[in-house]
Amino acid sequence: MKLSEWVNVYHSQASTTMTFWNVYIIVALGIIGYLDQSENTLNMTRKIYLAIAWGLFSIANFIPLYNSQTALIKIHNHLDNLKDIFSVVPIEGVMGCHVIFDFIIIIVILRWNRVLPSS
Repeated sequence: MKLSEWVNVYHSQASTTMTFWNVYIIVALGIIGYLDQSENTLNMTRKIYLAIAWGLFSIANFIPLYNSQTALIKIHNHLDNLKDIFSVVPIEGVMGCHVIFDFIIIIVILRWNRVLPSS
């Protein structure tokens, strides 16, 4: 492959990785918005169901994100002469952030208590 083709593959893979992160963030913000806009406070059973749903979504997002980031690192390592131009975050850092955010969202779901304005 020519260098320009490798750069295009790198760019495409980086876009795919960012798409997975964007979906992750949109769903996380959607859950927080749902918690905030609920007419009534959610009982613990509904919170547990929501936390389980979030856990399943985050696993479903984690796997392709991991594969995408791994491919991005492999492409980056192949482009020896461009390593100074293109940077890539190590897989441990990306996946560590994902897991930390997962637990933060679960804690937010379980601990959320919306204070309703008094009439």
